[in-house]
Amino acid sequence: MSKRIPPKVSLCCDQCAKGFERSSWQHNQNMKNGVPGIYCSRRCAAYAREQRRGAGQILNLHCDFCGKDFARPKSVNDNGIKAGAHGKFCSHGCYSKARKGPRVERVTLVCPMCHNQFTRVAAQVRRDRQSGKAKEFFCSRDCRSSYYRASLPISLIQEYKDGKTSTKLAEENHVSAFTILEFLRSHGVEIRDKNSYLTSQWAREREYLRIANGDFPIVSSIENTVANELDSLGITYERQKVIFYQNRPVACVDFSIGSSTVLEVNGTYYHCDPRAYPNGPINHNQEQMVKRYNRKIGALKKAGFQVIEIWEIDLKNDASHVVKAAIGK
Repeated sequence: MSKRIPPKVSLCCDQCAKGFERSSWQHNQNMKNGVPGIYCSRRCAAYAREQRRGAGQILNLHCDFCGKDFARPKSVNDNGIKAGAHGKFCSHGCYSKARKGPRVERVTLVCPMCHNQFTRVAAQVRRDRQSGKAKEFFCSRDCRSSYYRASLPISLIQEYKDGKTSTKLAEENHVSAFTILEFLRSHGVEIRDKNSYLTSQWAREREYLRIANGDFPIVSSIENTVANELDSLGITYERQKVIFYQNRPVACVDFSIGSSTVLEVNGTYYHCDPRAYPNGPINHNQEQMVKRYNRKIGALKKAGFQVIEIWEIDLKNDASHVVKAAIGK
């Protein structure tokens, strides 16, 4: 059974002369209750009410955000003041923008570990410095851990073996538990307590090492196509090579050319080629793959590698030309 839609009547606003529609039931109720006048909005009704009360009830105001002059009924302005409104605004848009305030100020810092520049919220930096919470600021968790790990005493190893937890050692040495665990792991100590971040990170590192050992080679047909083209050009390369940075495996690349160049072959679907997917990932698998790939590219660039990308769509059109153009032949 379809819902019955009440008929509408066409009316004209007594204040602004604008034409509008209203349900016949609502219009009849207004007439029955003796509502004075017909208005298209609450604002027009408020203007008319102030005019009926006499001249001088319409205020000429100045918008505190955009600077525009506008008129408003005195009763509306008074109600806003009673409700705790701060300032006068000509529209909801100006009020909303004023509430958001200016853009958050950010400052540029230099990481003391890798010497890369990064930004932080200025207020947070000032607060951490004043409270003594942070003396140095780092671009990543890994850099912070590496920086403080270098100053930790070797006696921590025996203390950990004797039963102290990583949390207790972190409190005593004024570092994070992450730094303590990384320090112990770098000295070959068997870890008995792990947090979720370290567990996932170490799992990725084990995966990279297994790929490098050939336990489960991940090779696609388009990678074989690129390999054939590189062979025909006489270029020396390594496939599925694990890249190390600060003595840790950070990525496994498709092709390693020379000492500082890597070549990545990206499939259309799993790497979400923007030409085929202009609106971004369409499912969970693509989202996860894009996140992992972006993390991988970031780690490679941080380690000082030049990253060359080749896409499946281009390879299908002209593989020879694409590979030559990518490596500058």
